[in-house]
Amino acid sequence: MRLFQKLIVILFLIPITAFAAECDPPDDLNSYVVVNGNYTLDNNNTDIAYPGMYVKGDVTIGNKAIFTGSIYATGNVIIGNKSKVTEDVWSGGTITLKPNADILGVTCENVKPEPPIDLPVDELIGQCTDIFPDAVQSYNSTSELFMQNTAQILDSKTNLFPFGSIAGYYYDPDTATNGNPPPNSCGAGVSCGVTSPPSQELSDFSIVENNNGVSFSLWNSQVIELGGTGESDTKYNATIFENIIAGSSSEITFLPLDYDAGLLYQVDSLTVQETATVKLSAGVYAIHTLKLDPTARIEVIGDGDVFLFVENIQALNGQLINSNSSRWFFIVNSNLTIHASNSIDALLYSSGDITLSGFTLNGQIAAANVFLGGNTIINYESICGGEITPPNNNYSFSFDGLDQNGLTCSAQTIPIKVLLDANVDTDYSSAISLSTSTNLGDWSIGDGQGSLTNNGNGKAEYNFSASDNGTVNLALFHPDAGDVVVTVAGSGATIDSPIITFRPFKLQAALSCEKDINGDCINIANRPFSLTLTAIGEDTTTGQCQVVEGYTGTKELQFWSSYVSPTTPVGVDVEVEGDPVGKSANAATLVDVAFSSGVSSTPIAINYPDTGQIQIHARDDAGVGSPPADANQNDELQGSTSTIVNPLELQISDVTGYKRDAISAGTSITNPETSDVGSGFIRSSNVDYSAVAVDTFDLTVTAVKDCTNDSKGHCNGTYGTRTPSFSSTINLQPSLVFPSSGTLGNLQYNGTDGYKVDLTSGEFVYQNLAYDEVGTLGLIAKTENDYLVANNEIESSAIKSIGRFYPDYLAFNGFNVTPACNSDYTYIGQQDIEVNYSMIAYAQGGQKITVNYDYNLGYPVAAKDTASGSFSDQANTDQTLLSLSDRLLPADYYQASSWIAGQHDITGLKMGIAKTTSPEGPYFSADKVNYFIQLTGKDGEKIQMDSTTTCAADSCFLGDLGDLAYGRLQAGSGHGSEFQAIRTDVQATYYDGTRFVNFTRDVCTAINLSQVTSDPVKNASNDIQVSDPISNTSGTTKLSIINSPLIAGKSQFNFSAPDNRGELDYFINLETVAPWLLDPGNAVTCSGESGTLKDCISGHVAFGLFRGNDRIIYRLQTFN
Repeated sequence: MRLFQKLIVILFLIPITAFAAECDPPDDLNSYVVVNGNYTLDNNNTDIAYPGMYVKGDVTIGNKAIFTGSIYATGNVIIGNKSKVTEDVWSGGTITLKPNADILGVTCENVKPEPPIDLPVDELIGQCTDIFPDAVQSYNSTSELFMQNTAQILDSKTNLFPFGSIAGYYYDPDTATNGNPPPNSCGAGVSCGVTSPPSQELSDFSIVENNNGVSFSLWNSQVIELGGTGESDTKYNATIFENIIAGSSSEITFLPLDYDAGLLYQVDSLTVQETATVKLSAGVYAIHTLKLDPTARIEVIGDGDVFLFVENIQALNGQLINSNSSRWFFIVNSNLTIHASNSIDALLYSSGDITLSGFTLNGQIAAANVFLGGNTIINYESICGGEITPPNNNYSFSFDGLDQNGLTCSAQTIPIKVLLDANVDTDYSSAISLSTSTNLGDWSIGDGQGSLTNNGNGKAEYNFSASDNGTVNLALFHPDAGDVVVTVAGSGATIDSPIITFRPFKLQAALSCEKDINGDCINIANRPFSLTLTAIGEDTTTGQCQVVEGYTGTKELQFWSSYVSPTTPVGVDVEVEGDPVGKSANAATLVDVAFSSGVSSTPIAINYPDTGQIQIHARDDAGVGSPPADANQNDELQGSTSTIVNPLELQISDVTGYKRDAISAGTSITNPETSDVGSGFIRSSNVDYSAVAVDTFDLTVTAVKDCTNDSKGHCNGTYGTRTPSFSSTINLQPSLVFPSSGTLGNLQYNGTDGYKVDLTSGEFVYQNLAYDEVGTLGLIAKTENDYLVANNEIESSAIKSIGRFYPDYLAFNGFNVTPACNSDYTYIGQQDIEVNYSMIAYAQGGQKITVNYDYNLGYPVAAKDTASGSFSDQANTDQTLLSLSDRLLPADYYQASSWIAGQHDITGLKMGIAKTTSPEGPYFSADKVNYFIQLTGKDGEKIQMDSTTTCAADSCFLGDLGDLAYGRLQAGSGHGSEFQAIRTDVQATYYDGTRFVNFTRDVCTAINLSQVTSDPVKNASNDIQVSDPISNTSGTTKLSIINSPLIAGKSQFNFSAPDNRGELDYFINLETVAPWLLDPGNAVTCSGESGTLKDCISGHVAFGLFRGNDRIIYRLQTFN
């Protein structure tokens, strides 16, 4: 058909029209992009609107353009030259294809699909006390409740209502007359008040005009019903209407609709004129514009809940009536004003203000502001939390598996299934009546759990037990030969069986079964099973059934098959002894079968390479005797049996991943089925189905046949391993394969009911599945419902491994440093910068942490310098761009084992820059040292700034390491009188770029006496004996430290007066305390130190040495 359509377009350039059978629009357009007005896709452009776009106007696709998704347009659609639409195109007008244009899906003209409507019905029938906590409430914190004189709110929960303020003539106890309150109170002696917080707002909704449905007007007392099936004019059977006018004295009744089944009424404009009545039955109504004239009525009738949603109220001047106290939910998307003198039970909600005057409401109100006029009474009744009551159930009965060949000498099995809306009602527990067309026969129970009353003359009653699960096998004994029809009646349904032919003789058929489920024989597609035939007949003497032992030898039997479900299979034929047989008695196939003493000598091989419930029939027109049977004597032999043929299993295959990013847009990846640390598949992701831009995968679920012994090559035929007649609702069941002790992530699918879908023709392709965790996902496909009979479950194949999924990227977070000294600075060479930061593994799309990215779980997290990744860090100065990377301390700190639950925390790491012998810096604010890291994992995941921003050369800047200074501690010298103490400065200096200067910021360096040695030697009491070599006398000086740690970069050593001339050298050992303050410019060999070690700084102190006039020699002055 498609090639023919394209040929017409190319040759004649006229619109194309698909068959009407293809023109049923989808049930749900809520996920479609809505365009109000015309839509144009320019030449050479592309647009993606998946699953589709709903256009309220015309659509024009330019030349060489590609539109991905479906198009639903109320106007005309034009597809330009060499352009393509990847899905379906539906038009309320015509569809025109220019040369070489193509539509890959269904095409259909003159169809105007329903506009998407999303109504918050579930919020009203569920737990909605947050929306309606009391009688009257507002969701607006600045709202006002205004009550005029004689307005009352009675029987509320607390008499305090969620409003910003209350105004009007509300009750004041001080003005009560004789202790009686005025009638505008909240009850006797009680004043109405306000409380907070405001109530919860009902979710937004919008009712758009269809410009699509039936329009009509009624006049002169016309009476009609809408939504039913009994009206001769079919326009009244619709549920979508454009304009309805109920004229004077007319009456319109909307019949019940089952909202749970996706049904509701949609009306663009409803006008109820004077003296007209509109009656609303149970269901949901979406009305764009409502007008109710004076003396007109809207009346809620019958049982069940009525949900009336209105976008605009043009006027509401008539009466609102709830005649049967059904729950009425009246929800308005504009201001709501009611001036009426009657009383109704209802719940009122407005997105604007509600004004009531002279009106009694038994129910609840919620609005932005509420104005209660004179004589208005609100009697609190909790309407919220109702239930939708569907209309009467649709019952029926089936006789699936009925053998239409009965014996007059034994009871014939009559299988009966109770169907509710075409599905077996497994909870059915009511009574049915049974009768025969001949008014002959007696009934008994075959395998039922209920009770049966046999009334004779072919009549009986059977009471189902809940244990029957809606299915029972009863037995009918009919001693007279001939055709019989069984009638079953109950629950408002009456169904006749196919004709059952009772004969004195029969070929009784017995099948081998893979399993037996409540009497139903179950076999497997393309797995041969056997049939045994036995000739049974009535003993003319006893009237009992017995084997006809004289039926012996090779018999030419006619075989054919019939199909119960599906009635028209698409696969190959049933095979008897390896050959296909006909599908009707008229097309029966002759097969020779050997019998011995009335029983087939060897099992007859049967095979069906497809699925469903089938019947196998065999007949011998020659009958049981010779000469050939006389058909009028009913001595011909015929028999039937049935079996349900299951697929072998539901198999998952063709798993293909698609990578989507700026580099690889839709690149396909074959699933490696990695069950451990092996090859990666695609990235874990969170998908936005309005525009799929992350990694996803597709897979196919196939109901397969048994190909173990496929002598006829069915598994290599047209349908391959698929069983094309199999249909069922299926679901995916996810599990975690690897890491086995990890966390199962979320499998995502753009379905309307999770992963639940309808598999048809033996196959379903899931598209754009996504998984938001790393590791290997396990999937099996399962049927959601039993196949054809209760408890018949289709096997699932072994768990299919999908993956390994890996992170999209690694990010860092929370980088901070604490310099070594008072959080102010750090000396070069000092490994005391405290560094903290985290690295996090994220899925693609959003901020989902992949918690299975965990070393302890065995996941292949990013390692260092291996096939599983690499790590390095770098440092360089900000302005001079001097690389300090090879001097970073520590040289290596990254540990893959620190990845836990998707996060790698670096906590309390001590870092620094190794000191060289040449002064450098300082690296302060103008030229700080910047810190970078590079980390790449096994599957290419790497440190990035965010999901889309990578780092130059994959090395990401984390921050700077704070102020760094090249330091040097200098010990000062001193001289003076031997009768006075001498103090020397110990001073911290740093290189300022040209020279060493005092480092006043050092308030951290501490010097202890234990670090100090001297020559002469300092004893344990810190006393040093100094000697005068001339006078050969000695004295003792005691060393003490004035301040430690340094203050403003300085400390002072105090040497007490020895009262004797002499000198000493003191040494401060920095190697174990502050080696970063040593360098070739100040390091000396410590006292007692040997070799080339220089771990100290030193100073000299001389007592008795004075600084005087260079031209004068003082008495007793010595010269060094």
